[in-house]
Amino acid sequence: MSKEIFSKAIARAIVESSPDGATLPPRDTLVGKLRRYQILLPKRDGNGFPFSGGIKRKLIRSLATIFGMVTVENCHSEWFFVHGEPMKDRSYRVVCDVPDTLENLAIFVKLKKELSIKFDQEEIWLTSFPIEKVL
Repeated sequence: MSKEIFSKAIARAIVESSPDGATLPPRDTLVGKLRRYQILLPKRDGNGFPFSGGIKRKLIRSLATIFGMVTVENCHSEWFFVHGEPMKDRSYRVVCDVPDTLENLAIFVKLKKELSIKFDQEEIWLTSFPIEKVL
């Protein structure tokens, strides 16, 4: 995965050239506002074979370079349905707490598309929500 994907300059260009004319708000209006992005990365492909650890390492290194910190959690989950057997899933949860800006949103939107290709997945689960630090 190239570092260009994670470039803030590219993210700014994406936002500024968007068809709806979105522009970045002034930095002083964003002080203290954080957003948590969570990405679920599969450990194995559809045939049960593990993915190369290099993809995950490059992602972590790139996010840490841009945002200063990233958390990776080892997830073992069970999904229960009304009908049928439970499904077990093993994945990594990648968590980044970043300033809540359109620029950062653009980075994660582009990242989601790229990860879907790299991991050969129909969809990579990416969620975000505003957070407030308890002081």
